[in-house]
Amino acid sequence: MGSLQTDLSFYLVDKYALQPEEILIPRLLNEIASGPLRDEWLTLLIDQESEKLNQELDVFLSNVPVPMFMLRLTRNSSFYLNEEMNSYESREEDSSVIELPPQKTGVMIIVTSNARYAWPMWFPLETWTTPSLLIISTFPCWNKLYLRTPLAQRTRSVVLICPQMASYPKPTGRFVVWTWMPFAVKRLIKLGIWNPNYFREFNDLFVDRFKDMTKKKLPIYGMNEDVPFLFQLYPGEAPRGIGPEILKTLSQWLHFNYSFTLKRTVLWTDFHDRMSNGTNELSINYGPQNAETYRYFDLSVSYYHEGHIIIIKNPPPLPLWQNIILSFTRTVWMVVLASLIGTAIAYHLLYRRHRSSFIMNSISITQGLLAKSMEAVPKEWHFRIFLLVWWICSWLVTSFYTSNLIAVLTVPVFPRKIQTLGELADSKYR
Repeated sequence: MGSLQTDLSFYLVDKYALQPEEILIPRLLNEIASGPLRDEWLTLLIDQESEKLNQELDVFLSNVPVPMFMLRLTRNSSFYLNEEMNSYESREEDSSVIELPPQKTGVMIIVTSNARYAWPMWFPLETWTTPSLLIISTFPCWNKLYLRTPLAQRTRSVVLICPQMASYPKPTGRFVVWTWMPFAVKRLIKLGIWNPNYFREFNDLFVDRFKDMTKKKLPIYGMNEDVPFLFQLYPGEAPRGIGPEILKTLSQWLHFNYSFTLKRTVLWTDFHDRMSNGTNELSINYGPQNAETYRYFDLSVSYYHEGHIIIIKNPPPLPLWQNIILSFTRTVWMVVLASLIGTAIAYHLLYRRHRSSFIMNSISITQGLLAKSMEAVPKEWHFRIFLLVWWICSWLVTSFYTSNLIAVLTVPVFPRKIQTLGELADSKYR
């Protein structure tokens, strides 16, 4: 049961949801189940006191095109559930042995008329977590209240469908589709009016709310001597450690910025206070993780999982003779060689009437890279301009090479360090 509940959808029906729009709810559910959710596993959570809506839903359940798991709930009960399978009388499957196929993700769906009675939104069970949440409000459309409940805030993709009101309290018979983007400038986003022809696929209805953080800046608080998680070797330098490396990768992926506030000594109560009052949204540290910590904070790594570190001695510097080659990269050397060959061929084709030896013409061009003057300069001006351009390029190349050679002779060059486990597997330390 627990594994099945983790990925299934949920419906909550309240006995006060008896507005005129209720007669359209079964049709709306049928359009959703046969449209964007046709490949998903569904579960129906029904308030047993909602007799009228239950009768309407019975018609929907008898014609639903996808398998559906149904849960009945009394509003004043303490999570007392009576489990049933959709069309259980005509189906041969045993609900106790049904397993979710790996390609089905599941969607949690809540149908209610009043957020006060939808207790799964305020006190969600851990076994009911799901990547997607669909809320259907019969009346009224409290979009901000629904989309800011604990269950909605912790779910990756959230959609709210509620009736469109032309003038209170007259309904229009149409439903509006909303979502909540926590990092956008305008968080409450209207996706449009519900139309099964428009919302055909799963991705048409559900969007990833945490795909991009729109360059939001996160203040980070920590202790600068917490090796290896977060530390500074010298005052004023950029923080180092596992935490900054993880943040660097995450910021490039999710597009956010961050700033550090580091102190030499920090108490855990200070960490918790700053996180609770919103001064800091993220902290890098380790410490006692108990039930109380898990209740108020989202921790990235379990305390019961041991970490590991790979330590390899720094390699010795490269031999000095390689400095002659390392002054330029391989690409630069290829460009210089190609330019030398191309210029020598072009000069020979232009000057072959005066000197037919390709070797002598190539030597004349090579003298530019060696900073050696030519014994005789051609009298024709187009030859002189050609050689002038080549000598200027040669002078720039030799200047850059000399500067880089001085740099590599001053600072020893080391081989590139191993950065990933894949490089470690391919190295001699395997």
